[in-house]
Amino acid sequence: MANPIYNDKTLTQLLQEVKDELRDFATTRYEMLMVEIKEKLRVWKLSLPMLAVAALLAFGAFMTITFGLVALIGTLIGTDYAYAWGALAVSVLYLIVAGIFGYLGYREITAEGMKPTRTLEVLKQDQQWIKDETRAA
Repeated sequence: MANPIYNDKTLTQLLQEVKDELRDFATTRYEMLMVEIKEKLRVWKLSLPMLAVAALLAFGAFMTITFGLVALIGTLIGTDYAYAWGALAVSVLYLIVAGIFGYLGYREITAEGMKPTRTLEVLKQDQQWIKDETRAA
């Protein structure tokens, strides 16, 4: 007995088409995932330098505050407060700038996130489509 025929196609041809469709399906989803990961890495590449600047300025503020405290203690013993007030003013400036950079970097990362949301959404749609197709069959 010959291979079953469906729409003038043999079982071998149908299986080959299914295999090709599955390969195309997997390739498309993989490419989608790679594009989304590249976009997320681009955001991280922009945000990490801002966070590094924030950390550097926060460290500078810490060092300046330390200097300010030392100078304040030194001037409490002496009579001149000029160095203490100058150091405290610089510390406040550094903290403000560090806060701005830290906020901007954090906002970029949290807005984008790390989860590949579009790919997961498409896979959920594919899963629902497969369920619907198997119920219909």
